Amino acid sequence: MPPPPEPFEEDAPPNCPDEHLPQPAEEMFNCVKSKMWTCHRLCVTAVVIVMESLGACFRKEPVLGA
Repeated sequence: MPPPPEPFEEDAPPNCPDEHLPQPAEEMFNCVKSKMWTCHRLCVTAVVIVMESLGACFRKEPVLGA
């Protein structure tokens, strides 16, 4: 079996400014639970499909006006 993934960082990499964080705290928490961040701190795991339907997480870009 492959080794477990490394613990995820709660902070985005230094080259990802906080301006790229459109989510409210509750939605951000849902992304934290997915334990995966992109540069923009958006969840990119399999559960993203479910999270997207809840409007909590988005694979690449935030949905404007959601």
